[in-house]
Amino acid sequence: GVFIFQLDQHIKGFLFPNQQIIFLKDTPYGSLVVTESSGQKNFYENNVLLFSTDNVIGSEEAVHFAMLQHPSPKKVLLIGGGISGMTSEILKYPVEKIDYIEINSWIIRIGKKYTESLSDARINIINKDARFFVRNGDEKYDVVIMDIPPPASARVNRFFSLEFFRELKAKTSPGAIVSSSLPSTENYVSEKAAQVQSVIFQTLNKVFTHVAVIPGEKNYFIASDREP
Repeated sequence: GVFIFQLDQHIKGFLFPNQQIIFLKDTPYGSLVVTESSGQKNFYENNVLLFSTDNVIGSEEAVHFAMLQHPSPKKVLLIGGGISGMTSEILKYPVEKIDYIEINSWIIRIGKKYTESLSDARINIINKDARFFVRNGDEKYDVVIMDIPPPASARVNRFFSLEFFRELKAKTSPGAIVSSSLPSTENYVSEKAAQVQSVIFQTLNKVFTHVAVIPGEKNYFIASDREP
């Protein structure tokens, strides 16, 4: 009970220096940890940072780079990042619905506990694997925003594959915008990072007519068949 939590909290404290651990849970999809530092809450899964609250610039870039490319976005598919502040930015547009996919229901639970990001009635939370949902869903989306970790594991790699991008395109309306991202390389581009960026760009180019890369806090890949 409490003793085990405190012991685990003490051990994990070494992994998150200068941060206060306010939540930790081992879930079927990995170890979740929420820390707080200077009023900002940081959400980790398997010791990898998923997102932080109050990162206004990051949320604005992730949303507006994509949403501004569509003249009238009504239906949005958000894969990950729903409690990071992105939903609030999406709702600045006259959208009718946001389908937010998050396979780990514990992320939804802690998101509702520590943020207000999921309170709007237009947000439809879907606790399913994104690949399964996209493959079997019937909805057509105007904008798709993917906010997931970089492809460093088999679980994540499949969301950057040619097969997934094709399945994703099949679930979009004509002229839809699809946005994905990778860690920024604005200061130094290692050979490995360059290869990954190139592969993602070329893969998207096989599915969509137009692909642009916009540098920011991350490198955002904006793909569409819509004429610029």
